[in-house]
Amino acid sequence: MSGREIKGIMIKRFFIIISIIAISIASYTQQEMIQDTTESYINKDVRVDSLIKLHKKAMQAYLLKEDHNGIDGYRVLIFREVGNNASERIEWEKKKFDNRYPEVPSYKSYQEPWFRVVVGDFRTKLEAEEFLWKIKRRYGYRGAMVVKSKIKLAPLAY
Repeated sequence: MSGREIKGIMIKRFFIIISIIAISIASYTQQEMIQDTTESYINKDVRVDSLIKLHKKAMQAYLLKEDHNGIDGYRVLIFREVGNNASERIEWEKKKFDNRYPEVPSYKSYQEPWFRVVVGDFRTKLEAEEFLWKIKRRYGYRGAMVVKSKIKLAPLAY
């Protein structure tokens, strides 16, 4: 081999070694940057948490007020009746239901000409239908049905 060929081979080896070193450094730097970006710190004003808590309390108080109409949802109509003694009969049906399901809220209402007992505060129709199926199977509320209604929200969790 001549001196030129040896010089050419040496130059190629030099560039290959420099390229390998450059790629190694670049990949190491990239790994370091990825690790650094996985941790992030948020500097927020300490009053933000107290403002969020205050907002939750205000919304909960507003939504649980008696005169608040509530949100759209579903209830199960378990009893309705028309007549002279209908109001006493729905009171009896409400008490009977409350004894069976004390954890489920029940409500008396009047929509002319019907006195009604509706139960539950279900956000979806599926939840209401599951409960309807349960009470029909267990206690035989044959005339019960799911109805759209304004419902009360459960208390917010903190």
